[in-house]
Amino acid sequence: MTTDKAVAYWIIDGLVQSGVSALICSPGSRNAPLVIAADAHDGIQVRTVLDERSAAFQAIGHALVTGCPVALCCTSGSAIANYQPGILEAYYSKVPVIAITADRPQERIGKGEGQTVVQRDFFAPEIGASLHLNDSDSKELVSQELIKVLSHTTQSSEPVHINISFTEPLYQLQEVHEKIKLEWDEPLIAGTAPVVLTQGKTALVCGQLRPEQARKILDNKWIEQTNGTWFVDPLSGLLHHPKTRHVQELTKESATDILSVGGQLIDKHPKFHLRSLGINRHIHIDPHQHWDIADAQEFLQVRRFLDFQVDIQPIQFITSKDSSTPFEAPLQWSDAAVVQSLANHVSESDVLHIGNSSAPRYFGYFACVAKLYSNRGTAGIDGSLSTAVGAALARPKERHYALLGDQSFLYDSNALFTQGFPQNLTIVVLNNGVGGIFDWLPGTKNVSASAKSVFEHKQTVNLSLLSASFGLQHRKTSSTQDLLKSLENKAQGALLIECVTEQDNNLKAYARLGTLYL
Repeated sequence: MTTDKAVAYWIIDGLVQSGVSALICSPGSRNAPLVIAADAHDGIQVRTVLDERSAAFQAIGHALVTGCPVALCCTSGSAIANYQPGILEAYYSKVPVIAITADRPQERIGKGEGQTVVQRDFFAPEIGASLHLNDSDSKELVSQELIKVLSHTTQSSEPVHINISFTEPLYQLQEVHEKIKLEWDEPLIAGTAPVVLTQGKTALVCGQLRPEQARKILDNKWIEQTNGTWFVDPLSGLLHHPKTRHVQELTKESATDILSVGGQLIDKHPKFHLRSLGINRHIHIDPHQHWDIADAQEFLQVRRFLDFQVDIQPIQFITSKDSSTPFEAPLQWSDAAVVQSLANHVSESDVLHIGNSSAPRYFGYFACVAKLYSNRGTAGIDGSLSTAVGAALARPKERHYALLGDQSFLYDSNALFTQGFPQNLTIVVLNNGVGGIFDWLPGTKNVSASAKSVFEHKQTVNLSLLSASFGLQHRKTSSTQDLLKSLENKAQGALLIECVTEQDNNLKAYARLGTLYL
């Protein structure tokens, strides 16, 4: 038996046909037909996450590590608004998430019904495509519209929104409906003209990469072919290569053109520097993302996956005799020492999820061979833990680590309330009691104490009690030796390691790291 709402059945069946194998549902009443249809379909796995905001980021984590689109399902009203942060991240990071939202009939909107808001085109303009359906729509119409909207997940790797108005009753059952059939067009991304830069001095710039992208660059020997220095982001996964340098080093160079790959750059100073140079031409190679970071006179996106040979002649690339050298000297106990220890501990088979603010910036100084992920589309702190949870659930045979600041962890602590919490996840929290990133910014030294207290947002939450309330193992560490012992406990299931540090020591350690690129 399944729902008597045929449109709900067709949508679930269409998702399965398009390669979706997971649906993350948040409890509600208006979305009951979708939940019933998914539960009755043997081609899709249904998971429940109470908090819609956490659910959206868990879908991102699942999609990132599997390479497949993931669907979300929620009830009407304020529930849909909680998807917004995750949809923004998915849009700017190009992650194929499908948000399916239940709605009331149009004639009941604006007439005092509970959990009723205007949901059509809710996520515009930061959405790949939006679709509105009614539960009276025909199979032919649903098929045609699903193909249009779902093609954005495969061809553009963008999130999409499907909104469906359901009339009551919502829990009626019947036998299986007639199936729909989706016929897909060929992908739009195809061959393009070779990359040609014929004069001037070109900077090779690489932003954040997903692990599979970094592996393709290494396997195709792009770095060796170009015979130039690659200026790479800490989240590129390429800093260990001898012909790469930290992107900060680009501020010492002069260039007329740019050839770039990958996503965004963490550090703003290289972008400021490139804009000051008056760049002539910027060519960016990526099938989906395109970032004109230098405001170049001419910008061209080459929409190709990173699996082809680049025509590099006769480009003159910036070269440097030096390469980025990892910081290997021991550090006093600090946030930096935690990151150094974690980077040394993880292996190539491990997955490391890095939060935002200060955490990802440390990875420009330490060699790390794990698969790196971080939500840098909008670079917010609002779903870092949830993304790691979703990824760990999707890849239960891999060991996952999440490195988060205390503010990021607490902001997203609802992720701990996930059914079947992943036992292959170790969460490492940098607990310095404040929003430490603001102490790195020179301008904050001039503000009043009361204003600074807003930026810092001091906290004294007992993470041991918080962990216990969710049944999560907890270890509190205050030395490198304690941390390494705790990391070895990975075989015992899910674990939260709280690393208590002092902000004064953190600032001293970070200043010491900064001398690496002077």
